[in-house]
Amino acid sequence: LRLAPEHVALFRFLLEAYDNCAYFTVLERRTALLKLVFSPQRERAARRALAEISRSLPFSLEEWPLPGFPGASETASQS
Repeated sequence: LRLAPEHVALFRFLLEAYDNCAYFTVLERRTALLKLVFSPQRERAARRALAEISRSLPFSLEEWPLPGFPGASETASQS
């Protein structure tokens, strides 16, 4: 997930409001690239939360693993 760096705190606040259906880790601080993590059982709830959050906060979703991102292939193989 990518969004403006100044919106990371607001995104965290909004995501937590959806019963903690997911959490994120910051992959690149300067460009606000976040990796969203959720269990397979919570995927529908997480995607629904993202759809609702997107109404008030612009961001873009990118599927993981990101092509060319260092360490993406190792992380994907461990999942």
